[in-house]
Amino acid sequence: MLAVATTNHSGVRGTFYQPRTPEENIRVKLAEWIEDVAQCGTAMGEPIPSVAIVAQDKEETLAIANEASAMWEKRCPHWRSVMVDIPAVHIQSRTLRTRDILYYILRKLQSLEPQPQQQECQVGEEE
Repeated sequence: MLAVATTNHSGVRGTFYQPRTPEENIRVKLAEWIEDVAQCGTAMGEPIPSVAIVAQDKEETLAIANEASAMWEKRCPHWRSVMVDIPAVHIQSRTLRTRDILYYILRKLQSLEPQPQQQECQVGEEE
């Protein structure tokens, strides 16, 4: 699923029929997708559920991604979700590879949690 946010459209929407704004449509589609994945689950060998969010600026993209992540955590608290900043991973001159994303996730996880082996070495050095 690809979610794309565009500019706000000003103007009067019909009183009886009010079509969704692009932002509303993204929220509805994300909620439907999360519900579908939560009900079906994933079997071995099937693709990993994923969603790409593209918006006009980084802050808007992050806001939509955070909202989707919150919906995911509420609906599927036992499943983990990962947010990947593609521009931080992807060098434009080459194809984005799966291992690039996995290394990015590994670096993020390592920066969040100190490694127990490193702590043991530091304690041993202090003695």
